[in-house]
Amino acid sequence: MAEIPLYRYGNLPEDYIPAIGNNRNIEVPIGQRCGNCSFYDAGYCDKWNEMVAPNYWCPSWAKI
Repeated sequence: MAEIPLYRYGNLPEDYIPAIGNNRNIEVPIGQRCGNCSFYDAGYCDKWNEMVAPNYWCPSWAKI
């Protein structure tokens, strides 16, 4: 299985990781990812003021 690249941008938290298949041994809650977070707006995270990938996750995930 190919390793999923870890995209890092300036303001994002250290635990910004792929929602599935991350290599950080962090268990992402089922169904949570940037693309269905209340802070997500067309590829931009209003919480962290950064571009994000829809299939990534961070501990700040919030229900829509």
